[in-house]
Amino acid sequence: YIIVRYMHNDTVNAMINDIPDLVDDIAFRDLEVDRLNWLMAHQYNIINSSHIPHTMNISKEKAEFYFVAGKIVERIGDHAVQIARNSKLIDHDSRSQELNEAISRASNSSIDMFDKAINGWYNRDIKAANDNIEEAGVLDKLCDKIDQLSLKADHEIALAIGRIADSIRRTGDYSTDISENVINYLIRDI
Repeated sequence: YIIVRYMHNDTVNAMINDIPDLVDDIAFRDLEVDRLNWLMAHQYNIINSSHIPHTMNISKEKAEFYFVAGKIVERIGDHAVQIARNSKLIDHDSRSQELNEAISRASNSSIDMFDKAINGWYNRDIKAANDNIEEAGVLDKLCDKIDQLSLKADHEIALAIGRIADSIRRTGDYSTDISENVINYLIRDI
C-alpha cells in the first residue's frame, strides 16, 4: 500500500513539476509491488491447500481478503505506471496551469479514497468503507473536467491526458473495490 501510494503521488508530482527522472523510477518500484503481490498469492495458495490456517490462527476468509486486496493494490500500482508512461508523451509546456490543477485535484481525490479504503480495513469501519464508496461520484466529476480540458490539446496529447484521467479514475474505482471487500469481510465476521 505504501509503495503504491507513493508511486501514484510521485508520478503525478513528477509530471506536474517536470521531473522526468522520477517518472522513470516508477516502473522500477512497480516490479517490487509485483513481487510482493506474487508472494501474497503464493502464501494464499499455501493457506488454501493445507492446515496452516489453523496453526497460524488466520481464517481462510481473512487470507482471501488479503489476496484480493493485494491484487487490487497491485493494479493501482500498474495505473501509476500508466500515468508515468503517458506523462512522458506530454510536453510540460503543452499543459495549462488549469489542467495541472485539475489533474492534481483528481489525483488527490483518488489517493484519499485509497487511504480511506485501507484505513477502513485497519479500523474495521463499515461506515467509513461505505462513505468511501459514495465518494466515487466526486472523483468522476474531477476526471470529467480533465477530459474536457484535454480537448484543447493536440490529438496525441489529448489521448495521453485522457489515459491519465482514466488511470486516476481507475485508482478510485479500485479503492471502492477494496472498501466493498472490507464491508463484505466485516459483515461475514460479525
